[in-house]
Amino acid sequence: MKSELFNKVWDAYKADNKTDFIDKITQIDEWAKKNINSITVLAQVEKMKNNAQLFATSFDCEGKRTSNMVDRAIKPIDKFLSNAQYFHGNLSSAQLTIRALAIGYNFLPFCQKVVKGKKNSIYFVGQLT
Repeated sequence: MKSELFNKVWDAYKADNKTDFIDKITQIDEWAKKNINSITVLAQVEKMKNNAQLFATSFDCEGKRTSNMVDRAIKPIDKFLSNAQYFHGNLSSAQLTIRALAIGYNFLPFCQKVVKGKKNSIYFVGQLT
């Protein structure tokens, strides 16, 4: 059942347009209510259905829907936040932290010739001064 659900979700992700995507998510919800016994899984499917309209905005952009480049940019920031035990304080300080990390990330060297022999992490930014 679990692999069948995964396949259905993946098929919905590969839909050609917003309408097909939302229809497939609705069908997944109906199928899950008939075939899945786990309350936890049903809750996640319901959550996915409730957010389908939000997820469908990805179809507004042309081209493939991939997060590869986004993931590459976010990994070092996620690592930093994990090491710092995420956020402490208020929303404003959290936003400033992310903004500073993103700006610092822009100065990281990506060329392998430059990176070789230097520490390739978000902490490298502190050595720029």
